[in-house]
Amino acid sequence: MKSLFRWCHEEGQIPFNPATKIKEPKAGKRIPKFLSERAIELLREVYFNIRAQLWLLRYIDSRQDKDPAIFVTERKPHRMSIAQMRYYIKKISARASINKEIHPHQLRRSYATHLLNNGAPVEGSDRSFTRNTSNKAT
Repeated sequence: MKSLFRWCHEEGQIPFNPATKIKEPKAGKRIPKFLSERAIELLREVYFNIRAQLWLLRYIDSRQDKDPAIFVTERKPHRMSIAQMRYYIKKISARASINKEIHPHQLRRSYATHLLNNGAPVEGSDRSFTRNTSNKAT
């Protein structure tokens, strides 16, 4: 309808466009995709306990670089990029026979969804899911 009135006004058929102040309806938001709990289990869920913390600290201490990121590469810049993370997630999901394209943000969304579905409080947990806007994974 707006296009018709705009065309009529541009062609001189009407003196003004009555549809200029009409706002178009917003498109509906789609529900984000997330992985099932079973798919996440197939990706080898790891629990972060004291033992895991000790191994992580040992790994960080043994590194020659002083980059604070956990996921690093041999080449500079040492911090692993989102594209590299996607590559490794794709390899791991193929090994787990998950026939879906999985990306880092989808893992984050899945984690948040399952926490909330299993009774985690919404208030306070939203801080756990704040997005790092840099293009690097830490």
